[in-house]
Amino acid sequence: MSMNSEKHIYTKEDILRKREELILTHEFKLLKIFDTFEKTSETKDVFLAETKCGEKRIIRIGETRPHTFFPDGYMGTCLMIPRIFEIETTGLPYEIEEYIEGTMACDLNGNISDKGEIKQEVLELLVNAFWEFQTVGTQTPLTSFSVMEKVEKHFEKAKEFLPNSDEIKALILKQSDFLNTQYPSKWKYALDNLIITKEGKVCFIDNVNVGLRHFGYDLGWLIWPQWLHMKTEYYETHFDDHVRYLDSMKELVKSKKLGDIEFSSFTIDHAFWFVVFERVIGALFDVGNQTRHLAENGIDNKEGKERTEKHVQFLHKLLEYAKLRLN
Repeated sequence: MSMNSEKHIYTKEDILRKREELILTHEFKLLKIFDTFEKTSETKDVFLAETKCGEKRIIRIGETRPHTFFPDGYMGTCLMIPRIFEIETTGLPYEIEEYIEGTMACDLNGNISDKGEIKQEVLELLVNAFWEFQTVGTQTPLTSFSVMEKVEKHFEKAKEFLPNSDEIKALILKQSDFLNTQYPSKWKYALDNLIITKEGKVCFIDNVNVGLRHFGYDLGWLIWPQWLHMKTEYYETHFDDHVRYLDSMKELVKSKKLGDIEFSSFTIDHAFWFVVFERVIGALFDVGNQTRHLAENGIDNKEGKERTEKHVQFLHKLLEYAKLRLN
C-alpha cells in the first residue's frame, strides 16, 4: 500500500527545483536545510521553513509517509505524531508537516553512548512511547513488510563473518512464525529520528517506512546503533556490562507493557532476544557490505582495521549470548 513513487529516480536538479518551487508557492522563509540531501546522495531533501503567519513547517521532498498515517496528527500520553498540512504522492513526492519543538533523543544521551547505552530516563520515555504505539498504531491501515526476506539477505552477506553459519541459518528458519507476526513499527525508531518535547513526550519524525513487522522490531533501533558508538576498548572490557544493560532493558520493556496488549505465540523475552540476534546479523552484514555509517564511526577495513576486528569479536560474543536465550 505504499504511496511513494518508488521506481522513478529523481535527480539532484529535480529535488532542488522542487525545493525552490515550494518556497515560492507557499511564500516560505527558509530557516534551515538539514543534511538529508548529502546523506541520501542528493535524492531526498528536508528543510525547515516559516510561513507568512510565522509558523514553522518541516518540508520533506523525495518521499512521504503513508497519507493515511495520522494525517491530522496524534497527541497521546507518551507519544506525538505531527500532522500533515499538505502531501503529494504523484510525481515528485513531498509533504509539508507540522514542526514540533523539542530535542533530538540522541542529543540527550551524552557520553553514555561510549558504553553503547541509552540513559535510563531517556530509555523509559522511549519504551513508554513504544508501547503506546503498539495500541494506537492498530487504528490506521499499515503496509506489511517481510522481515524474513531482509534477515535472509543479511545472513547471506554476513555468513562469512559468522561462526557456525549453518546453525545460525537453522535458527533463523525456526523463527519463521515469529517473523511473520504483524505489529506496528515506526522504522526508524532511532535516537536521531525521535524528538523529546519539554513535556517528555516522544515525537515521531521521518515516518516514511512505518508499517507492520514482527513484534519488537523498533526496539532493535534502540539497541544496535549504540554498538557503533562504543569506545573501541569497551567492545572487550564492557561486554559483561553491556549484556547486563540489555537484560535490564528487557525487564524495563516487560514492566512497561500495557495490559490490553496480549501475545499468544511468543513471550516478550523471546521477542527481545530475537531482536538482538537479528540485529547482530544485520550488523555483520554491514561489515561485509562496508555500509557507509560504519566508516562514519571509525569501523572500516583501512584506517579502522583494529576497531573493526574488535567490533566483530564483540558481535560474535553477543550472538552467542542471544542464541542461548532463544534455544
